[in-house]
Amino acid sequence: MVFKLFFFFFFLQLSISSESCITDCGNQEIHFPFQLTNQPDKERCGYRGFGLSCKNQSQTIITFPSSGDFSVEMIDYYQQNIRISDPAGCLPKRLLEGFDPSGPPFEQIYRMNFTLFNCSDDAPALQLELRPIPCLSGENNSVVAVPVDRLDLFASLSSTCPNRTTVSLSVWESFKLWEKLGDRIILTWKEPDCKLCLKYQGTCQFKKHAGQEVGCSVVIDQGSSRIAKYFMFLSMISVFCILVLVICIPSMIMRCIRSRRLANTEINDSTILQSTAVKRGLDKRAIEMYPTTLLGESPQLPKPNDNTCSIKPRTLLRVYQVACIIFMLTA
Repeated sequence: MVFKLFFFFFFLQLSISSESCITDCGNQEIHFPFQLTNQPDKERCGYRGFGLSCKNQSQTIITFPSSGDFSVEMIDYYQQNIRISDPAGCLPKRLLEGFDPSGPPFEQIYRMNFTLFNCSDDAPALQLELRPIPCLSGENNSVVAVPVDRLDLFASLSSTCPNRTTVSLSVWESFKLWEKLGDRIILTWKEPDCKLCLKYQGTCQFKKHAGQEVGCSVVIDQGSSRIAKYFMFLSMISVFCILVLVICIPSMIMRCIRSRRLANTEINDSTILQSTAVKRGLDKRAIEMYPTTLLGESPQLPKPNDNTCSIKPRTLLRVYQVACIIFMLTA
């Protein structure tokens, strides 16, 4: 995993420099996969379907082919969410007209089914904890939204507010959802997936000058560059040591095996030579051919100064016949 991330971040060639892309509209930062539509096509600053426009140099607008323009309030690049609202301030009305984000690659989240009740001002049901939707209500009527699973509210409104419509709408908050219906909705996208790249403080961008393949690069500062160089140096040393061990260890093992075999061969040859020498000793007939000296009971040599065949007299207890034999063992 570590080597995968290493190659993913450090050996990627990006198609363009991020300095050539416009990166803001008012206070809103614009980064890949989004791009402003006034960018030249050759720059390839954003992914297909993520075009934005900047109105009056301050308001970021996203356009859906079948639903029109919406204001972009926030882009969360880490969670890959975008929060939008109606530029005119009446999001429920836009949703009732048929909101369809299928043009760009977005999906709605926090989606619920609501029943909209159009009640007159004197309807007793409006005494409940319900907030009318301002942009849908008039001087003599109030429009309220109730989740379909709130049967208690549904029963109270059904008798006094006959005009109702059930719709599937997106909401923002997770509590008192019908009160937040008029604020904004959140969309999310899955492709391209840049979460891992941003997690490691990288820059998500196209890999090449053509195609839709996306990669990641990391801008390394001086301190990080020094650390990266040390890491690469240590990695190269480690790889070199591993290669040396892989190459040398088998050679050393074979050398030890050959040395042991050679030593065993020399020991066997020496044993064979010694056995041959013992077997090739003089036989009895050859020994009897040598001159003999007869010792008396003393027992003393006839010539005490003759040490040709010396023997210690105290080792002889009786009369012995000693043969002095001079011979040489030959291998």
